[in-house]
Amino acid sequence: MGQLDRVWRQNRLSLATKLRIYTTCVLAVGLHGAETWTLLKEDSRRLRAFHMTCQRRILGVRWNDFVTNRAVADSTNLPSILSRPTIAARRHSFFGHIRRLPANTST
Repeated sequence: MGQLDRVWRQNRLSLATKLRIYTTCVLAVGLHGAETWTLLKEDSRRLRAFHMTCQRRILGVRWNDFVTNRAVADSTNLPSILSRPTIAARRHSFFGHIRRLPANTST
């Protein structure tokens, strides 16, 4: 995420483009293997905090601007990182693959 700071500060890129870069590059790497994670409460909290921090960086909101998380989420329209389109969808897809494996397949 830090290496993309120059991209986030680009005025010529639209917010939609920046959010697509975030979802395709940052989330893909950050959630690699998430379908097999055992998410504890602390892990979920950290993932949500990372997701919100990334959105704030993309929008250019600093910590002292006093913008609520709800306002940031409303302006980006990204789903929660723990919701259906992200980790939950990956899990369902992964377990579907496991379920369709032949019975004689060993792990």
